[in-house]
Amino acid sequence: MKKLLLAAVAALLAPILSTHAGFTTNQSATSVLGQTDFTSSTGNVTASTLDNAVGLVMSLKTGKLFVADSNNNRILRFSAANAYVTGAAAEAVFGQPDFVSGTANRGGNPAANTLWNPTSLYLDAADRLWVSDSNNRRVLRFDNASTKATGAPADGVLGQPDFATNTIPTGPDRTSFKWVLGLTGDSAGRIWVGDDWDRVLRFDAAATKASGAQADGVLGQPDFTSTSKATSRSGMNFPYAVRADAAGRLWVMDVRNQRVLRFDNAAAKANGADADALLGQANFTTGGAGTSASQFLNPNDIHLSADGTLWVSESGNYRVIGFAAAATKPNGASADIVLGQGNFTSNNPATTATGFGNPGQIFTAGTSTMFVADFGNNRILRFGPVFNVNPPTLTTAATATARKGTVTLKGTSTNAIRITYRVGTTGAFKSATGPAANWTIKLTKLAAGKTHRVTIVATSGSGTTTQAIVTVKSL
Repeated sequence: MKKLLLAAVAALLAPILSTHAGFTTNQSATSVLGQTDFTSSTGNVTASTLDNAVGLVMSLKTGKLFVADSNNNRILRFSAANAYVTGAAAEAVFGQPDFVSGTANRGGNPAANTLWNPTSLYLDAADRLWVSDSNNRRVLRFDNASTKATGAPADGVLGQPDFATNTIPTGPDRTSFKWVLGLTGDSAGRIWVGDDWDRVLRFDAAATKASGAQADGVLGQPDFTSTSKATSRSGMNFPYAVRADAAGRLWVMDVRNQRVLRFDNAAAKANGADADALLGQANFTTGGAGTSASQFLNPNDIHLSADGTLWVSESGNYRVIGFAAAATKPNGASADIVLGQGNFTSNNPATTATGFGNPGQIFTAGTSTMFVADFGNNRILRFGPVFNVNPPTLTTAATATARKGTVTLKGTSTNAIRITYRVGTTGAFKSATGPAANWTIKLTKLAAGKTHRVTIVATSGSGTTTQAIVTVKSL
């Protein structure tokens, strides 16, 4: 009887554990870039092939996809249409003069139009592309990245005093990197950079800084001249990936400690401050690896999707796992979904529509479209539908009547990931119930004999909004 009961509970839980938001455990990719099909993996240097592509990012305004093609020492840009077409060709390339060249620094010294082993990418709201140009020990900034021509030079540099230098520093300081790891930005214009001196540097108002400018803050070390590896609340060991979220949190993939650290209100923290929480470990003093829903094996990248899910790619487990509402999870919590494997205890590499060779940087558009840089198979996998960069639509009645203080408002939307509302002109917005495409709002305790203004807002995955006003007369 006990076994039957456990089996029944497992059957009820299975759909919950296998699906999250718009993704399903071990689902198949929808298209592939860099290869002509899902079973090919050869690296090459053309407009439609890749060689160790580890990084990617998409513009949620233009729909263009940027790929860090590391071994070819270049960034490829795919049009909004070709980003979804298997085997499609890129429309532009940075770091090389053409689509068939792949030599580091174009075979010479570093310059504003060269790259050497680019890894992580970040695109800010002003369409500036930030690139971890790792072996040149610098971060490059390309303004107006969605419209730049092939071979165009970068517009700014951090980590080196100019574009012609890639000096190896003798020790840590405020202006240089030992080896540039991951990078990210936030809505306030800060850029955060993971550095091989086991630290994360913060550059405030980064787009306005001069070449070689000083960092404004540091996490992972108590100051700008210290360098030590640690498995502690304030220490790090190879912080390869960093991501900032809309609430001001900084998430750090602390690779060799096999964990993700979370720093709340990160920009206000003092140098060397403690992390507030972690995933991958039960506490701040352990660093063991594993193959389970709560452990990592050689993690590569992290990404925060619009719904608050933290996605983690792992080269050792050949998978991408997702932690729903990650900011609310306790230390050492289990993931909710896995891609690339059928469960949380398998770790088999594959060159298929469902498997990974080595997953790297992740990017989600909305709640059901994901791109993964599968660098072990020299390709980019896309999961889910084509992402619509257009503003959302919102349809509902302009007027309604409340009886005994209660009324139900209904409506539809397209290209929206959430619907929120507010009664009156002040106070916080609340979430509607049901899916964004067919939502419902129930209002109660409306004062009789009055007319109430209800503001309803549809928000797309790219952050654009559409608003509707409903006038409710309460009888």
